[in-house]
Amino acid sequence: MPFPRIPTPALGVAAALLGCAAVAATVGDIDLGADVAGSIETMIEIDAPPGVVWATFSDTDSYGDWNPMLRRVSGEWTVGQTLDVSLGDATAFEMRPRVVVARDAAELRWVTAMGWIPGLFDAEHFFILEDTGSGTTRLRHGETVSGFLAYIVRPRMSETTRLAFGEMNAALKAQVEARAGT
Repeated sequence: MPFPRIPTPALGVAAALLGCAAVAATVGDIDLGADVAGSIETMIEIDAPPGVVWATFSDTDSYGDWNPMLRRVSGEWTVGQTLDVSLGDATAFEMRPRVVVARDAAELRWVTAMGWIPGLFDAEHFFILEDTGSGTTRLRHGETVSGFLAYIVRPRMSETTRLAFGEMNAALKAQVEARAGT
């Protein structure tokens, strides 16, 4: 069986990236281990129990009405399934993450591998609903990136991404609390 044909420019980019990784690893300028990963985590408390928050959060058909970050999410929230996700406005970024954790009223995690080289740039996005014990829910929403390009992306992802996550969190809180009448 022949190997798939890869366009010459793609080979050049891959070779350059792999060459940079090899040189960096050789001279010790970049640690290609766990320290390359970057993460962002945001939190908000919602005046409703986790089951009520999950009901709104998992109603992806209504995302276009209230969610400023995730405009569309389709697919089954089942481990191993691939989702279709649109981020942002009319110039949306499309991605196809794979669900790695799905626990009703508790947690959703998906992983997106960017590019065609495994480990080049991977992102794990998470939503964790924690019962505070006082009838409210703490939403922990974040992302961890890893891979060679994370070294480049990590400094740029902080404030813009944190703001987008915060906007979604606030919109979810408003939507849940409006539905619950709190």
